[in-house]
Amino acid sequence: MKQSRRLFATFQDTIYSLSTGWGKSAIAVIRISGPNAKIAANLTKPSTELRLKPRFAYYKTFYDIFTPNKKPIDQGILLYFKSPNSFTGEDMMEFQIHGSHVTRRMLLDALAKIPQFRQALPVSHHLFKSVGRIHKTSSFQWQIRLATG
Repeated sequence: MKQSRRLFATFQDTIYSLSTGWGKSAIAVIRISGPNAKIAANLTKPSTELRLKPRFAYYKTFYDIFTPNKKPIDQGILLYFKSPNSFTGEDMMEFQIHGSHVTRRMLLDALAKIPQFRQALPVSHHLFKSVGRIHKTSSFQWQIRLATG
């Protein structure tokens, strides 16, 4: 897919975003939502499969698996939410890490290197002014649930 077409994303994309603010904080939360969200678990255990139970917290070390020596990024909490029982209604992963600017940037950069992932962009819509894509997806899923009973 051409880079220019990525701006017109569908709800089938796997997206990631920093859910906490960019300012100073003790903790940063990064959320991944979409059909390939479980791939993000590979950042915790390079080259081995991790079996995840939904809604169970795992204390893990996060690695940049794309560097030659699998450089550790940080230690934190990993959560998995299986669709449709997640905030967005899709499969969702949540990384809770230390809030330093360097740690956040390193983990976001590692996620950017996963071919199936793309960073979520803010949504421009009259109902969702300056609301992130992950929040819009959850609102869309909520409206579908209301319509279908």
